[in-house]
Amino acid sequence: MFEHRGVCLAIFDEDFGPTSIYFKGIEREAADKIALKTMVGAVALSHHVEEGESIIPIQEQRKSAFVYYFSIPDEKARGGERVGTLSFVVDQEENESLYRFAPVLSEHSKKIVQEVKKRYIYRQPLSQALKDSVDSLLSIQDFEKELAKKQKKSLIKRTLKHEKKIW
Repeated sequence: MFEHRGVCLAIFDEDFGPTSIYFKGIEREAADKIALKTMVGAVALSHHVEEGESIIPIQEQRKSAFVYYFSIPDEKARGGERVGTLSFVVDQEENESLYRFAPVLSEHSKKIVQEVKKRYIYRQPLSQALKDSVDSLLSIQDFEKELAKKQKKSLIKRTLKHEKKIW
């Protein structure tokens, strides 16, 4: 599963537009197209982007991507924020698996984005710690196990919430 996977971290730059600032497992050209495609919709609607996710096709590359959208406060940016995306990229044939494992990808992406928000400095090279954090999305070995853990946690929360209502 997810035999050919890649990751792309992109930030919107007022001078250069959507820019892939880090990528692994994909070519530079693909990373730049993914940065452009993932940000165009978000930036066109608003300069403020709430955190969220989507799964989009990247037709030209025959890829699909789970995309986590976020913004980073930056007083020098237009609107006081920089829009960013973290994309987990797979072959188009594995699109259905992206939907199935979206909860796992979302949970991991949230953690990575928190690190990006803490450590990213505009137009500065990424630290190795931040690269390692982004790379961790690629190193999820057992999506089935991760999904089962997530579902079990969710079931426990629902059960506790239900029991609390009864008491």
